[in-house]
Parts: sequence; C-alpha cells; structure tokens
Amino acid sequence: MIRTVLTSSRDDSPRVRELLNELARPLPTVYKINRGRTGLYHVVSKAVELGATYTVVVYSRRGNPSLIRFLDNRTGSWLPYALKLSGVKLLSDMEHVNVRQRKAERAIVIDGTDSFIGDVLMEVFGFPLLNAVPRGYRGTIVAVHDARGRGWKYDIGIYLDGLDKIYGPQLRVADVIYVDPRRALPGATPGERDPM
Repeated sequence: MIRTVLTSSRDDSPRVRELLNELARPLPTVYKINRGRTGLYHVVSKAVELGATYTVVVYSRRGNPSLIRFLDNRTGSWLPYALKLSGVKLLSDMEHVNVRQRKAERAIVIDGTDSFIGDVLMEVFGFPLLNAVPRGYRGTIVAVHDARGRGWKYDIGIYLDGLDKIYGPQLRVADVIYVDPRRALPGATPGERDPM
C-alpha cells in the first residue's frame, strides 16, 4: 500500500534526487516519482493512480533542498504549513556511516519537541506518533528533536531499531512556516501553480 509519494520541484538537483532516494528507501508506504520537467498535475495524477493520499514536494535553492511542502491529493490543495530547511546531511555526507537501506516493514515517529512536526509527519506518512521508542521495537524511526541553539530549530533524523543507528538523512529544519493553502492543481482553480 502506498500512502505518500515523494517528488521534487522541476529540474531538481542531484542532491535533491539523492535526498528523495534516501527518504523513500527506508520508509514503508512511501514511493518516489522522478519529476524532471513533468508538471505537478501529472505527478499527482500518477500518485492518485497508485492510491497515495499525499504528495510531498521537495524544493531546492542553489541545488540544495530548501523547502518541503505537502499536497493533499484528495482535494488538490497544499496543506497550510511547510518545513523550511537550513541544511541536509545525506548518508553520502557521513563518512563513518555505511548503510545499505532496505524498505522497512513499519515505521514510527518520535517527537521530542513542542512543535507539531510530529503531527504533520503522522498525518502525511501515516506512521504512529509516540513520545519514546518502545522497548524491543524493530523498524524505522523518524525522530524529531530540538536543535538546541545550533542556528536552526529542529532536527529530523531517520534511524533503525533505535536512536543510535543512523538509517537515513538528517534534516535541519529552520522553521515550520505557514503558507497559502490554495489549491495547486488545474480544475481546483484556473491554471497550475507551482509555488517555487
């Protein structure tokens, strides 16, 4: 079952493509669609054919991932919040980490912050939201932590079986921003609007 499709803005960079790969591989119910020059309408149409409820779009600035937006495929509207990124650490950036990712059978979200990032991830990806990793848990963990004065607000990391095994990219979230929740697809309003 596919719940969420990952894609990028048009003409994405190699770094964004690698981020999408590193997110799609360890997360169950997630499927990646390469966008290239394809319009958003066609990507979402494919996502709907696959049965996906949400499309997650990663935008870039100067080749680096900079913003993550969430589209509800049922309504054709953007959700009213986005994650503004200040940096991403890919597995290829981590010399001491050598991970062969495989598709996990299950995943959970652990949110140790007072933000609602965990709620967003729970809604969009359909993973249970918990306060701590259950004893004996086996699977992917998407963990949200306060950055504690590092120049950005939150860290999102992907781990396996516990918070000591890095299993995916580490995202630095500068802020959760509120954006115009207007419709994004033709038919919802005249013309396609790709916000960035």
